[in-house]
Amino acid sequence: NPEGENWRVVAPASFKRKVLEYFHDVQTAGHMGRKKTVDCVRSRFFWPQLRQEVEEYVKSCPVCQKVKADNRKLPGLLMPNQPVTPWHTLALDLMGPLPTSRHGNEYLLVVIDQFTNWTEMFLLRRATGDVIARKVEQEIFCRWRAPKRLLSDKGPQFATEKGVDVIYTSLYHPQCNWTEYMNCTIKTILRMYVHGWDKVLPRLGMALRTAIQDFTGCSPARLKLGQELFLPLDQELQENCMSRVYFILGGPSYEECLAHQLSDLYQLAKTNMEKAHAQQRGVGLQVGSLVLRRSHPISSKSKGFSAKLAQHWEGPFRVARQLSEVTYGLAHLETGEPQGTYHISNL
Repeated sequence: NPEGENWRVVAPASFKRKVLEYFHDVQTAGHMGRKKTVDCVRSRFFWPQLRQEVEEYVKSCPVCQKVKADNRKLPGLLMPNQPVTPWHTLALDLMGPLPTSRHGNEYLLVVIDQFTNWTEMFLLRRATGDVIARKVEQEIFCRWRAPKRLLSDKGPQFATEKGVDVIYTSLYHPQCNWTEYMNCTIKTILRMYVHGWDKVLPRLGMALRTAIQDFTGCSPARLKLGQELFLPLDQELQENCMSRVYFILGGPSYEECLAHQLSDLYQLAKTNMEKAHAQQRGVGLQVGSLVLRRSHPISSKSKGFSAKLAQHWEGPFRVARQLSEVTYGLAHLETGEPQGTYHISNL
């Protein structure tokens, strides 16, 4: 027109779908985002509520949903799960298969008290549900006591019969399980003794239980037992030497350790929640909703498959149940078969 603007075609309702497909779906359009697609369409066509309809079309594109990365804040607010007393919440995790030891052990079961950081490790030849359940019952419940809560991705079914609340952690969301952090330390030490890793476990366990924690100033042993464990060298010292040293140096009492631990845990939880909420957004799903699940592909040269070029999302799946405000169980869309438990950040 005389003002230098391009004439635009008023598209009839029957023609809108073809316009949207041409400027978004075809290869020359490149499945661009909402803004670029709106600009391309609006520079050539006009119809009422054009922007809203184009944005909705791009937002609902199944190809874009599966391939493109989500640059928004992570979904799901941080849920506080701090224990309030020793042995209140135990985190359970399985490491392996590891190099087969001389005694035929291939797996390591790690159990950690989230309050004191007390760590128990058990060797396993097999990692079936029955074997793990029997080991936890015999070595944890019978030797110490049953906790209030058991945190695991596959909690032993018998635990509920003992009055234990089993909290299932989400797949591909290691932040849920305390043992994920301790496993990094354990794996680092085991690499130093890879040929006899099962032989060093008792001494490794003692090292973990006697190490002073940065955020409490106390060892797990002192928080759980009320006293320090004697190291081999300590046996050569005089009787009650350790208690006298604590008295001279003004070491914290058991009650002071517990009070310090509680105070630090509450402050740590508050700080972590404030930091996390600044980078997260609240999202809720309804049972029966259709969702895509974040994929975690692995490259395979023999199959000619590159993880870098794989789709970011797979599905859709149906939300079968809600386990918490941020954890959901999925089911196959056609068969209804369970597909695992996932954190909202992976949906």
